[in-house]
Amino acid sequence: MSELQAFFREALNERITALEVALSALEQGDADALESLRRLGHALKGAGSSFGFPEISVLAGAVEQAGPSEMPERVNALLSVLTRTATNPPRAVVLVIDDDPLLTRLLEHKLAGANREVRIARTIEEAEQALSSGRVELILLDLFLPDADGRTLLGELRSRPETAGIPIFVMSGSSSLVARTECLALGADSFIQKPFDVDALAAMVGAALSRRRWQTSGAVHGAAATAREVVLSAFHRLLEEHEFVAVASMSPEVHRPGSDGAAVSEDDFISMLQALEETLPEDAVAARWSPGELIVVAALSEDELAHLIDTVRIRERNRPGRKGALVTFSAGVVTTDGASGLADAYARASSLADRAHRAGGDRVLTGHRRSGRARVLLAEDDTLTAALIIHRLEREGFEVEHYTEGLGALQAGSEGDFAVAILDVQMPGLDGFEVLARLRANPSATYLPVVMLTAMGSERDVVRGFDLGADDYILKPFSPAELTARLRRLMDRS
Repeated sequence: MSELQAFFREALNERITALEVALSALEQGDADALESLRRLGHALKGAGSSFGFPEISVLAGAVEQAGPSEMPERVNALLSVLTRTATNPPRAVVLVIDDDPLLTRLLEHKLAGANREVRIARTIEEAEQALSSGRVELILLDLFLPDADGRTLLGELRSRPETAGIPIFVMSGSSSLVARTECLALGADSFIQKPFDVDALAAMVGAALSRRRWQTSGAVHGAAATAREVVLSAFHRLLEEHEFVAVASMSPEVHRPGSDGAAVSEDDFISMLQALEETLPEDAVAARWSPGELIVVAALSEDELAHLIDTVRIRERNRPGRKGALVTFSAGVVTTDGASGLADAYARASSLADRAHRAGGDRVLTGHRRSGRARVLLAEDDTLTAALIIHRLEREGFEVEHYTEGLGALQAGSEGDFAVAILDVQMPGLDGFEVLARLRANPSATYLPVVMLTAMGSERDVVRGFDLGADDYILKPFSPAELTARLRRLMDRS
């Protein structure tokens, strides 16, 4: 019990912060704060006695029952005991990767504390230095950075065993569903659109740090590895032994009588994981990748893994004892040789799972390419950049039709059968924005996936592109492998 009590004492610091924030809001007239304090009191009332602290339970119960006038006094009494009981754990390091000086200063002020240190990195290079200089417990990552796209770093961090399990919150001024979906598929724990409520973000950070301490506590789990770290380790092990590895993304679904749907319960997740373990080969790994998704890594072909997952899908759908609920899932399966890493493979599989869900759900899709060479429309006036893109895409099996000015690209995009278009923002004649706007106004090209090429760090260009209907963006200079992966993901979605 002493080990669990130590963990409870450490976790109290986040509860103290939550109570202080809610009490301050109550004193400022926030009507919702009263119920928040009661919920916090209810949670502590049950946990206190369970961990051997009955005094906390008594005082927390009084908070749960308090009216508006007596609430401040009762909360302060509870805070006094909690502060006396809480321990001072090692300082948790939060790494903020953002080049906005006002925002970073605000986050540093809101997130730093006696048990928490905030470090600031304004570029990818500074972020790498911070990560190499010591342990980081949580990362807040901006997508638009001066020296690279934040998604590139996100994929890198999820591909390294030492950073695979760190919670990462992506911050962005874009409201693009594509950007949000891709970041979550690449392993982000949350996608936060700017501007945001800093107090709400501070609460999210506190909760995530508490969960991470619980996940990595040897007293509770007996090991410090998170699920992502286990999956990543298995992925690399299988690639050492096999030429190809199949990766699957599974999104559980629940259908209840008289309801449009509900959250999948913890028992349903456990049931699905057990069914996968019973069905998959011994060297395969199945785990929870995010709160709503499962991942499978196996040394199988796409068709072999898809067949096994389909077997589990049907078994789970027909499992008795669910009181009329129909539980199933949508899934996507791809194979990879490891060249682009687990994060990219899972992003492609997750894109297929999303397509399966939008098509009605309860099905498994594979990443088999359609017959024939997919045609790409490229509008780029810089000959060196165009040559690099054409060389890479043709090597990957695409057919590229290149234009150096906007008018020709617009005519081709309005008349041709392209799988995707790449538009440079700055071109002679019609620029990329004008071409995009006119394509979106043309019924024959309304749904053509469009990727914008823009200069490094041009967040304003990116936001304008999304407002006009762009599906994605690439910052110059870029990685040809990343460009190819982005195009494939868009074509998987279309």
